[in-house]
Amino acid sequence: MRQQGFYAIDEVLRRESYKLLCFVLAKYEFEKYQYAYGAPDIFEAIESEQTELNTSIMALAALARANDDSGEGLTEYRKSENSSVGSLVIEGTKSVPLSSREACNKIIHSTSAEWSLKETKDHPLYADNYKERKILSDYIYKEPILLLSGKNGNKFWNAEVNIIQWVASVAGWGAN
Repeated sequence: MRQQGFYAIDEVLRRESYKLLCFVLAKYEFEKYQYAYGAPDIFEAIESEQTELNTSIMALAALARANDDSGEGLTEYRKSENSSVGSLVIEGTKSVPLSSREACNKIIHSTSAEWSLKETKDHPLYADNYKERKILSDYIYKEPILLLSGKNGNKFWNAEVNIIQWVASVAGWGAN
């Protein structure tokens, strides 16, 4: 049962998750269409895309975190098998799996952020299921990774957030 008066319903988190994935995946496709020598072209408007992307990811992280505070959906997701959405290294420690809730915190409190794109033949959400069922595919999946860093107290930290996995957890569990 929710303990606070304001929270985002499932539909809002799913819509915001969809918007974020559209921004992130389009980011890599738009870059292919830009003029190679920096001459003015129709894609100059892409500069505003970074602002939209930043706003979208921050809004989604804040909404999901607030919902988890009142409904504990992401906390429940963390108890499920393979719930990691990335990795976290705190200064002086080894890498540990990053939970959805902690990814929200790291997004909100990061002091720097950088995007990376991995490509893989493994499905970003259902790789184990595909292997178990012997589903073969020649498709190459894009896996956008958000590289974050910051400081908590006197310790620096670095986090890698798999955006596909994080968005799936937020859209599926963040509104619970």
